Amino acid sequence: MLEALVTLGLVGNVIQLIQYSSDLLKQSLEIRRSGAPPPLLELKHITTSSIQQAEAIRAQLASEPLTKPLPEEDQVSSPSKCLA
Repeated sequence: MLEALVTLGLVGNVIQLIQYSSDLLKQSLEIRRSGAPPPLLELKHITTSSIQQAEAIRAQLASEPLTKPLPEEDQVSSPSKCLA
């Protein structure tokens, strides 16, 4: 009985090694084909998109006039007046 469990454990380890080797080979071929692993290409796309969005926001903020402070009569002098 014990030999059967040891054999089963050994077979499981061999299967894991074959699966890991297969995944490693697939990723190596993908890197060779595209020059980078797929997660890195996705990260590059996200980074580029974020930079473009930041530039659009920066341009929009630069084109809008700065806000002006409220005139004295419109300002609240104490917090208790805010609740009234």
